[in-house]
Amino acid sequence: MKTQILFSLQNKLEKLNVNQQKFFAYKFSFKAFSNYEQFFLLEKFGNINKFSEILEKIKISILENKNLPESFLEEVESLSPDTNDFGGNLLATKAVDSCGILYNSVKFINENSMELLVDMISLSLNSVQMQIEIEKHYNYNEKNFDAEIFNDDLMKAEILSIENLISQVSLQL
Repeated sequence: MKTQILFSLQNKLEKLNVNQQKFFAYKFSFKAFSNYEQFFLLEKFGNINKFSEILEKIKISILENKNLPESFLEEVESLSPDTNDFGGNLLATKAVDSCGILYNSVKFINENSMELLVDMISLSLNSVQMQIEIEKHYNYNEKNFDAEIFNDDLMKAEILSIENLISQVSLQL
C-alpha cells in the first residue's frame, strides 16, 4: 500500500518543473522542522538554529539558482541524534527523519533526483507510521497491518498534507 501511495505522489511530483520540485523540497523540509524542534525542546539536543540556517540557505539557493556546498550534508548529519541514546523516544526517531528529509533536500538542490523527493516523503510516512503503531499498539505481524496504518486518520492527514503541498507548489514559480 505504501508503494502505491509513493508512486502516486511521485507521479504528481514529476509534473512539476525543476524549480517547483526544489521549492517542494524546501517547503517539505520546513514542515519537518517542527518535529526536530519538538525533540530539541524536550531533550535539549541538537541545534535548531543550524537547522533553520540550512533551510534559509536552501531557499536562497533556489531563488538564486545555485547549488549548495557539499559541506552542508555533513552539517545536517551532525544535527541528527542517535536514537539509541534516547531510549525509544518517538521524537528522537522523528528528529532523525527530519534530518533525513533536510539532508535529501540539500542533495536534491544539487542533483535534481526524483528518488530523493520520494525518499523524503517515505521518511515522513515512516514517522507517522511509527507514531500510529505506538499509539494504537499495532503489531507489524498482524493481519491487515498496512490497511490499518494507511487507513488511520493521522496517516490520511499526512498524505493529504503532502498532496496539498504539491498542489500549492504547482501554482508557484
